[in-house]
Amino acid sequence: MASIDFEQEVLITLAAAARKVPGRVPGKPVHTATLARWATRGVNGRQLETLKIGGRLFTSVEALSRFVSALNTSPQHENHEVRPTSRKTTRRSLVRKGLA
Repeated sequence: MASIDFEQEVLITLAAAARKVPGRVPGKPVHTATLARWATRGVNGRQLETLKIGGRLFTSVEALSRFVSALNTSPQHENHEVRPTSRKTTRRSLVRKGLA
């Protein structure tokens, strides 16, 4: 995994990085917490590179680009399977929410 070179790369806060990533709703970016989750838990075994400076968490434009590229070139992306939810699980979820 590459690491951020803070002297060569353009550092941005996670909030600024979130504004660069389109969300599900057109014209609305993803939430900052999404990038924090990408940095801590990762996606498909890949994590967004971050750097802590003075208690603040930063990433870089280049790290965001590497992260997106890695997600779109990984074999896991090509073989992604959606596991169907069982009717029993769906029913329980609806009952819990008072919808069934």
